[in-house]
Amino acid sequence: MAGEWLTATANTNMFTYEIAPVFILMEQVTLKKMREIIGWSNGDSILGPGGSISNLYACLCARHKMYPTYKQKGLMGLGQLVIYTSEHSHYSMKGAGMVMGFGTEHVIERSWKSAYWLTKKKGISLSLSAVLLAPLSSRAFDPIEPCADICKKYGLWLHVDAAWGGGVLLSRKHRSKMNGVERADSVTWNPHKLMGSLLQCSTVHFKEDGDKGFERHIDQLFERTDYMVKKLREKKRQVSFDS
Repeated sequence: MAGEWLTATANTNMFTYEIAPVFILMEQVTLKKMREIIGWSNGDSILGPGGSISNLYACLCARHKMYPTYKQKGLMGLGQLVIYTSEHSHYSMKGAGMVMGFGTEHVIERSWKSAYWLTKKKGISLSLSAVLLAPLSSRAFDPIEPCADICKKYGLWLHVDAAWGGGVLLSRKHRSKMNGVERADSVTWNPHKLMGSLLQCSTVHFKEDGDKGFERHIDQLFERTDYMVKKLREKKRQVSFDS
């Protein structure tokens, strides 16, 4: 309650360090500690407006990580993409499939092993992106280790939806229910659920730093930026950038 009072009293945006330095640092320290609890020494995190959107963020990152040319080629240039999930998974996974253009029919809720080979025979998934979900949002603890093994073998992105269950990571008695979570590529964790924080307090965490794996595309952006700045200066226009 004290934190909520302080937030309402300060009533500041958190866009940049210049606007809200203390809040930005508090956010970074808190999210870093949560990643350490998951078992990652590095990585990146973001606060989301809820568990459903956090799961969508993870799926979007998986798609862009595995198919960085998506923005140029679109879905038609990639073929059919698939999300493998549990029959107990949260409804937001079907929502993510719909929003991203996969189609709800390609959010496959069945035994991941049989589903994988079924879609492979149809020529769908072997070379295409897949997000395998270890769902905890329905309070069902699926074993993460076997999921991580299959993801590693076939090059799939592993997302753990720990929106409800993430709080057990703080329990010496029950942490074993999430053995292998450190092998995930992304994790959704909502402190406003099992941990009792005030709404909204939803986070999504990524094992890799924000720019890792995207260096080539970031370099292209810098090259284009340098080109535009050079052109503007040639035309003797003032060039200034806000942080």
